[in-house]
Amino acid sequence: MTSRATGTAVSLAALLWAGGSVAAEPRSTTEAQAIFQEARKLDEAGDLKSACALYEKALALEPNAIGGRLHLARCLERLDKLASAVAEYERAEIAANAANQPDRSSHARKQIQLLAPRVGTVVIEVPRAVRETAADLLVRVDETPIPDSRWGQAVPADAGPHTVSAAAPGRAAFAARIDVKNGGRYTVEVPILLRRHAPVWPWIVGGVGLAMGGAAFAFAYDQSVVQAEIDEHCKSTPCDRLDGFEPNIANARLSRDFGLALGLGIGGGLALGAGVLGLVLGRDDGTATSAKFTPIAGPNVAGALVAVAW
Repeated sequence: MTSRATGTAVSLAALLWAGGSVAAEPRSTTEAQAIFQEARKLDEAGDLKSACALYEKALALEPNAIGGRLHLARCLERLDKLASAVAEYERAEIAANAANQPDRSSHARKQIQLLAPRVGTVVIEVPRAVRETAADLLVRVDETPIPDSRWGQAVPADAGPHTVSAAAPGRAAFAARIDVKNGGRYTVEVPILLRRHAPVWPWIVGGVGLAMGGAAFAFAYDQSVVQAEIDEHCKSTPCDRLDGFEPNIANARLSRDFGLALGLGIGGGLALGAGVLGLVLGRDDGTATSAKFTPIAGPNVAGALVAVAW
């Protein structure tokens, strides 16, 4: 007796899900029906958000299930997501007409007529000047791209906060937040997007890096001069002191020059590399850029080799 009751419940769920005769079903359909049963339990318990999520999961496995589509539409309607509910009722109506199910088609049509006047809409105006100055303009409502064929037309939106954004390569992005109410009509005009300029800090950092590199070169040159003096006066031991040459002072100067040339060279190279990298990453015009940074350090030289491809 328990087995018969369970079988009846499963069959009823299958009929509610698909809206047709029950026969041997493929695995995806069986899995979708199981998810649908769980969604109905949550729906009846009042956990609408979780129920709607499971209805959507089941429909992803079985998109043509008319009963499941109607349940999702009703769930969204109860969640006050009227735009989404109308969209699901429209899909259910199309599927019911194709499956020759006039009752379900009629029910979906009545719900659409009832809810459509209550749906909030957003009109996104994109003036000609904006279109002409911003190539490859991408307009979105939240994460949904709005094609240019829908610009200037009413786009249905569920009640609640939404973000209208516009972006184009090489241009500063635009975003406007609106709070849609059921039945409300909202218009957002996209302004001219200003050119995105490269940031200033890379030029400053790069300039400091060049200055440090120049100082490193000067100390490296002085190091080579001192080394030449040491080589000239210290051919024999002890070093001669001709022309006021002082070995201790020369050695101290040589060590100082080497340390400063090395430190300033490495620091300048890093600063210059950071500046170039900032310029490369700061560009947003779709141009392919690359940079290669190679530090150089040795007994008589310190610096960096930076190659940039624009």
